[in-house]
Amino acid sequence: MRTSGTARVLAALVATLRTIAVLIAVAVVFSVVQGEPLRVDLGLSAPNTIAIMTASASSADVAGPIDRPELRLELQELLAHDTMLAIRFMRSTISGTPDFVDAANAVVVRSADEIERTLRRAVPAEHARAFADGWSSHNQQLFSYATALRDGDDAAREQARSQIAVTAEEQAAVIADISDGYIATDAAATSLHMRDDLLLYQIEAYADADYGQAYALTHEAYEHAGGIAATVAAGATGNDPHAVDISAGEQMDADLIN
Repeated sequence: MRTSGTARVLAALVATLRTIAVLIAVAVVFSVVQGEPLRVDLGLSAPNTIAIMTASASSADVAGPIDRPELRLELQELLAHDTMLAIRFMRSTISGTPDFVDAANAVVVRSADEIERTLRRAVPAEHARAFADGWSSHNQQLFSYATALRDGDDAAREQARSQIAVTAEEQAAVIADISDGYIATDAAATSLHMRDDLLLYQIEAYADADYGQAYALTHEAYEHAGGIAATVAAGATGNDPHAVDISAGEQMDADLIN
């Protein structure tokens, strides 16, 4: 008996759907491998829209110039994502999951490369590198703080806190340079110290098993990172952050990220 045309079409459709299902399964497995173990406490640590990024500045050429709205959106996504990575990095240190700590550390390094690549579209390469280096150093110091907190080493904890404060001051100076004076060093430092407080308080709450407080502070830190990105983007493109007229569409795009 010859197979009808309809039957052949249905058979082809079934084969296609099976192929798609296999591809989806592979993608899911890959994302789990690249992400973190499925654990209840990590479920408290971040919005479920956050995904692991693996882009690297060393593997791609820097694109052409970028305007303020586009830079704002790209930096908001990068800095907010990096903030959540740092938080998971710290929490994995507390909860004792070394495999995820190693994986997160590698992704944090790649994330710094992507931040640099994005900024280089608006500012001199040395400023972009300085900002990315400071952001990366900050994350490593957060790891040192989490390690000291886990080990009950008060001296190391205070040393890490001091280093974090120094890095914030240095980063504030870089932001002032990037903005060509539109952002004052003192104002940038105040914002960065606030970021540090949110990140340190959330890990202390997490270590005390106060997950509700840790979760609330996590979201504040995530949103605050978006504010830092918007300010840097304005200054880096020659705009006074206090005088920028943001369109409704741009604000909606930013809200979708945050």
